[in-house]
Amino acid sequence: MNLKGMGILLAASALTLPGCIIAVDGGDHDWDHRGWNQVERHELQDLVAMNREATLGMSKAETLGLYPDDLTSLRGSAVDQGHQIEVWSVTAVTRNGDASFSRWLCFYDGTLVELSEDRVDWNDEHTLNRWRSN
Repeated sequence: MNLKGMGILLAASALTLPGCIIAVDGGDHDWDHRGWNQVERHELQDLVAMNREATLGMSKAETLGLYPDDLTSLRGSAVDQGHQIEVWSVTAVTRNGDASFSRWLCFYDGTLVELSEDRVDWNDEHTLNRWRSN
């Protein structure tokens, strides 16, 4: 399966992020956290701390080992010119819904090449060229 055929759009990226908690007010909001694992506030803070350890160039096993298994999900995979691409997400929301954490992890041949708060467009040629050069 080629990348263009995947038809999955994962949006803008950032190269390094120290980790943050997204604060959400307790009232009505458009955030949809269905399917996200609920955690206690201290667990969310621990997750942010774990995320600070993730750096580009880490192996997939090393990177995914930083996060609790129940908070990680393989979101897609493809082959680019014979090279394996995998996109994982790490998501959690506090039990009362007042804060959440989301991180997208992109691996190219088992190496972390993108770490982002936002989805990453892995069909974008500029993104692929950057990953290929790593």
